[in-house]
Amino acid sequence: MKAVAYIRVSKPDQVDGYSLDAQERLFRELCQTRDWEQVSIYREEGKSAHVDSINKRPAFRQLLGDAGKNQFDVVVVHTLDRWARNTRIALESLGNLAKNNVSLVPITENIDYSTAQGRLMTTMLAGFAEYFSDSLATHIKKGVSERAMQ
Repeated sequence: MKAVAYIRVSKPDQVDGYSLDAQERLFRELCQTRDWEQVSIYREEGKSAHVDSINKRPAFRQLLGDAGKNQFDVVVVHTLDRWARNTRIALESLGNLAKNNVSLVPITENIDYSTAQGRLMTTMLAGFAEYFSDSLATHIKKGVSERAMQ
């Protein structure tokens, strides 16, 4: 099985932090455990999976394009919300992978997207990720507005 990783952090100040390295390390460990060939790592540094469209995420866009070239069989992500925090983008991009016989494997969520149950769980988790992102944005805007009034 040929595997690639998609690793992402949202904020530019996280780029030099632990998160990208940790995601990469977990990918390598999973590949070793499952005896998968590590083909490539797609890194997205300082890109939101909610605000930024696919066009603003070059590594994500490249991965989706490469999925149709039979270069890999599986995409590994740390969690589903590293993949997308927008339900529509998550489901459309997962459909693109499935059309090309490529599976998505979130390390922390044990989900098989090829099953009806897996698709249901993925849809729910994508919805939760979008809700969390929207809710966080609302709270941040309230805080900024409150500070501006003081």
